Amino acid sequence: MIEIAGVLALPGRDAKDQNETVAAVKRWLLEHDRWLLIADNADELALVKNVLPFDAPGQILLTTRAAGTGAVAEAVKVKKMEPEEGAHFLLRRAGLLGRTSGHQSAPGDQQTAARELSIKLDGLPLALDQAGAFYRGDTLLPDRVFAALR
Repeated sequence: MIEIAGVLALPGRDAKDQNETVAAVKRWLLEHDRWLLIADNADELALVKNVLPFDAPGQILLTTRAAGTGAVAEAVKVKKMEPEEGAHFLLRRAGLLGRTSGHQSAPGDQQTAARELSIKLDGLPLALDQAGAFYRGDTLLPDRVFAALR
């Protein structure tokens, strides 16, 4: 919330009492619409519930590993990707495939590396997205992939 106050240049962003800064951000969120706030790794749901204004006119997206989200948010489980699907996603995210290209159009060693990385990352979409961003515009080769995973 402190960083948000700085980005929005809100009065109170430099307050010594962080509660004032949090209150300034909450006011802004309540007074504006058409915004999306993403709280990644929001595993402390009680804290999230106390800090974020869920009645505000914008949208809040939480990522969490917490099981009981019912009191705070509607849960949408993200499924793991199968190795081939993950490899395709990874190669596209890395910029090594076009929008309509199948992963088979990538060189064989890159296909192999992408499939192996997809398996190593257990098909988790967020992990695959981050890995793809890391390799963006670079060659995805098995030796580099596994060196990065060690």
